[in-house]
Amino acid sequence: MLKHFWHISIGLVILFLTSCIKYEDVIVKDVTQVSVNSFTANKIELTATIRVENPNNFKINIVDSDFVLYANSNKIGKAKLKNSVELPKNSDMEHQFKISTTIDEMLGSAVPVVLEALLSRRVDIRINGGVKAQAKWLSKTVPVEFSKSVNL
Repeated sequence: MLKHFWHISIGLVILFLTSCIKYEDVIVKDVTQVSVNSFTANKIELTATIRVENPNNFKINIVDSDFVLYANSNKIGKAKLKNSVELPKNSDMEHQFKISTTIDEMLGSAVPVVLEALLSRRVDIRINGGVKAQAKWLSKTVPVEFSKSVNL
């Protein structure tokens, strides 16, 4: 009898905890600015200021990423998020995302594309991939696909 009581208690606790969490998707509203922090023979570092809405009643931390970066429809290569970003609960605000790619991850044809974008001061950026988000004790990889024409 005690064994059944224990199983029922654990089931009720799990049901209670999961019913308390109502997750709504985070919304990327706009990329307001993209700046090139560093462009060397070894790496490219960008800072993207992105307006994000978190409609949830809990904060969400973006802790890791795996992106493919495109400029003017040309694949640049793989990129990673260099900083973690905290999205406060019930917020709609801009956050700075620092993105970095090294020359090892870049495609050979990427350098001319990036130089052209820097000279024209305008580029169509596209990011495909995913970010790892954590909220409370849960983590989830969320797919990201975003594109926008931005001034550099």
